[in-house]
Amino acid sequence: MFQEVSSKEDVISIIDFNLNRIVIQQPMFKVGQFIDEAQKLLTGGRTDQRVVGWLVKGIDCEYLKLSKNKWQTGKVRVKVTLEFCPDESESLEPASPLDDIRSMINDNSEVNAVESTPS
Repeated sequence: MFQEVSSKEDVISIIDFNLNRIVIQQPMFKVGQFIDEAQKLLTGGRTDQRVVGWLVKGIDCEYLKLSKNKWQTGKVRVKVTLEFCPDESESLEPASPLDDIRSMINDNSEVNAVESTPS
């Protein structure tokens, strides 16, 4: 399942970079660098009030949500993010240091259960 990469200091390294190059020109980069470059690409490098409106403040709009069949006024803005989905065989969470202790307790419980079983 994809999850937003929330820290702009985290680092991404692209596998097969030459085939997958799109926004940034090096295979390893900080998330914040990618977001900055994507925003520059999106805005053409401009920093005028329209760009600030689209990326920061939001711009006035009307939103038609089809399930409500009604227009709603408010603001809309663009948010550039990166998301990551780990391979199923790998976990983002490191193994718990308690796993070894749990394993030893389970092994001892099984040995004690075998020893206390009447023959």
